[in-house]
Amino acid sequence: MAKRRRTAQFSSEADDDPIAWIQAKLREAAEPKYAVYLRGIIPKDVASPIMGVKVGFIHKLVAQLSDDACEKTLHKVFFSKTAAPMENVFPYSLEERLVVAFIIGRVDATFDRRVELIEAFLPWIDSWAVCDEFATVLKWRANERNELLDYISMCLARSEPYTIRFALVEIIKWFITPTMIDFVIESIETLAKRNLNERVVQTACSWTLTEAFVKFPETTMQYLRNNSLDDFTYNLTLRKIGDSLRVDLETKLEIRNMTRPRKRGK
Repeated sequence: MAKRRRTAQFSSEADDDPIAWIQAKLREAAEPKYAVYLRGIIPKDVASPIMGVKVGFIHKLVAQLSDDACEKTLHKVFFSKTAAPMENVFPYSLEERLVVAFIIGRVDATFDRRVELIEAFLPWIDSWAVCDEFATVLKWRANERNELLDYISMCLARSEPYTIRFALVEIIKWFITPTMIDFVIESIETLAKRNLNERVVQTACSWTLTEAFVKFPETTMQYLRNNSLDDFTYNLTLRKIGDSLRVDLETKLEIRNMTRPRKRGK
């Protein structure tokens, strides 16, 4: 018996003024204790305030928006006269930015249109939380992978830390494959040689290498034995591999012995 497709239940209340509706729903769902928790794991230099709304609720919230409400929201955020990140203007809070990220993720449009929206949203990213959720929610068609690869390569070559991190998370999701593992390793090495010294990039590099090691241990191990990684990224990568439940004990012991000694004063 064929499964019946669920019909999306859109909120008609959101259609007239979707941003006001979104803000009201977020305020209702805000949990002060959860906001305190988030502030503890998100860098203190992040400018956008944190309301304390859980990601699962935000996904359900966006699912209630009609296509028209989504387009109205995107137009107001990116293409109106006030379309620029500024204090107290939607999307200001971390949760409001996640709403916009998830709206972009559900847009069914051409490759160029989605890249246009991504480029418009990247300047709004000011935390790893928004960056990583945004990158993982995007969907790409099989016939768009070559275009995506070109776009990701362009993002990797830029200077903005969160743009680079965004590209690395896209690599984790789409390109750690038998045919692309060399590209992954080469991309990390190119970044290492740039000496960016940006934590959000360094941690994303270690995350990428850990995922690469789990799927392609021989290729990744060869790189780990001869690379230009800074000590922080290198040792963090080894630690993440050692913590992984997908790596056997013997390999973990080998990895542990590869740790670089900590330099004095560091």
